[in-house]
Amino acid sequence: LLAINQKDMLQLRSLSVTASCCGIAYNLLQPTPLWAPAAWGAFFISCHLYYITQLLRDRVGITLDPDHEAAYEMAFMPHGFTPRQFLKVLEACDGRIEEQSCGSYICRQGETKKWVHYLMEGEAMLIDNAEDKVVNILPGNGSWLGEFFDPAEPEDYWETPRSHHVSFKCIAKRCRLLTLEIRPLHNAILESGLAEAATRAEISDLWGKLRGSHHEHR
Repeated sequence: LLAINQKDMLQLRSLSVTASCCGIAYNLLQPTPLWAPAAWGAFFISCHLYYITQLLRDRVGITLDPDHEAAYEMAFMPHGFTPRQFLKVLEACDGRIEEQSCGSYICRQGETKKWVHYLMEGEAMLIDNAEDKVVNILPGNGSWLGEFFDPAEPEDYWETPRSHHVSFKCIAKRCRLLTLEIRPLHNAILESGLAEAATRAEISDLWGKLRGSHHEHR
């Protein structure tokens, strides 16, 4: 009863292990020991212990350098990514911090989509196919320059080369970017069970761009 009323998964599993231990003791202390229920109890304990180790590993402190810590807090933490999951994404996607100067294109329409960027500092402009400004982008919600994750895409979507439909241009003195390789990013999200968190991030990004566009055109 205590276990099923816990909101913290670690506490729930710990209490479940305690309950299973009590059940094993009860079954084995009968005049005729009940081996089958005791064996099932041991099996349940082993399952709980496995997931407890996973939970504890995710809670172990991880040290990020200042740039990656800023990127994590801005783009990943609000949507449910843990620091360990963030590091796994970085490792899988050749994640790195880059800088662009004023006037340089971060990506151009028609170029093959290989990288997706998150604007950490500076200001960028989204430009349509007529080379007209659509909206200016600032760090915060709506700062992904390109498609972070689309839950409707088939798993093999990125097996085929895709092209940018718009351009992004740095219009500040300096733009600092978190850069991730798109195809490994998509695979890492699916393989790590992070589709729900990534979908929240994408929805937040789209709403941020819509709000930014609305304010500019008022």
